[in-house]
Amino acid sequence: MKLRRVRIEKLAPTGEGVVRGAEGVGFVEGALPGEEVEAEVLETRRSYWRGRAVEVLFASADRRPVPAGGCGGCDWAHYDSAAALRAKRELFLETMERIGRLQPSVFGDLPVTVSPLGYRLRNRFHAAGSGETARLGAFAPRTHDVRPVTSCEALTAGTRDAVAEIERVLVRSPLAISELATIEDREGERRVARVTVGEVPAGERPGSLASLAEALSRHFQAVRFERKDGRRLHGVGVPRVTLRVEERSFSAAVDVFFQSNRFVVADLYRDVRDAARALAPGAALDAFGGVGLFAGALLDAGHAVTSVEGDPAAGREASRTRAAWPDAGRW
Repeated sequence: MKLRRVRIEKLAPTGEGVVRGAEGVGFVEGALPGEEVEAEVLETRRSYWRGRAVEVLFASADRRPVPAGGCGGCDWAHYDSAAALRAKRELFLETMERIGRLQPSVFGDLPVTVSPLGYRLRNRFHAAGSGETARLGAFAPRTHDVRPVTSCEALTAGTRDAVAEIERVLVRSPLAISELATIEDREGERRVARVTVGEVPAGERPGSLASLAEALSRHFQAVRFERKDGRRLHGVGVPRVTLRVEERSFSAAVDVFFQSNRFVVADLYRDVRDAARALAPGAALDAFGGVGLFAGALLDAGHAVTSVEGDPAAGREASRTRAAWPDAGRW
């Protein structure tokens, strides 16, 4: 491991800390302006190098404790939220001025929608090991090393509890899984899962699946077990949820895209609807349509909508969504 002791000048647009020294310009993950850190060098190029902070020697006043470090999900979890919002605003304005030649005054106050914690609707967890070494969580950056997520602030308490119990079941089971994917409704009342199963010793499958299904049933209203190639092994319940945004309901399943933040999806919907209302009603194209979130916003604005979506599973959920709308004739 090659280490460098460096002091961070400022943040790059990517959120990495910028370093200037005899080794050239460096970009260090997990470091804040003004901090002195021990950085592991991960990549060296002719004009720059990249690394990550492995020890903070002098901490910024804006640094906060990270309850669940190690995974690649929350790049700024170590940054005080108010300070992080200021930094993101400054980085955006700097980028627009440098690349777009747009002065900061063009953007006005530039409001930012703040999200509470426990926001994730959709999750994908990876599994490693079996028996006593079984682990379920998220990959560490640039590795397949599975890190725990039972303290992750982005997850709801129900999802954290589910992951912890499933991991306990896996420790006692011959069943090996590679992935657990979940989706829940905005209220956190209904949660469904897809479990990707690896090889099972001969004669063990029925009992192993039943044991895991029982553990899952305490947290999920529907579960689908399948092989890595997509072949279905077992299923319990209807594997989809209804997501309500404004006055519309959307059908969604585990493996289709939907905005992952339960708290800001309604703001996003309203922003699209209100922007579309500024245009005369006409034909609207909804590219990458998913299950129809923006189609609903465009319909509310008075437009006739054509959605384009390449994922057959998303198309099926969009059809279910459309069937429930009284104004679906314009979609």
